[in-house]
Amino acid sequence: MTDLNYDDARFAIRDDLTKAHRGVWERLSSPGTWLTADTRVAIIAEVRNANGCPIDEDRLEPTADFRESLGISAFPSGRGEGGS
Repeated sequence: MTDLNYDDARFAIRDDLTKAHRGVWERLSSPGTWLTADTRVAIIAEVRNANGCPIDEDRLEPTADFRESLGISAFPSGRGEGGS
């Protein structure tokens, strides 16, 4: 298991949260029904690396057809199709 260290945290981290985080990490870093433990950890690392990756905003915008299927004209953010 990866050592979860909170010494450099900007704020004090409660003990119950560190215990919960360790429990979640232990489960995520264990083999599952489809993937090995190493593969699961590699996927988590890749997701973390993708945090700073630029994304095409148009792919994130729901289409008019999708909104219509939900019976709404716009999402609460007020963004329209294809941009702000």
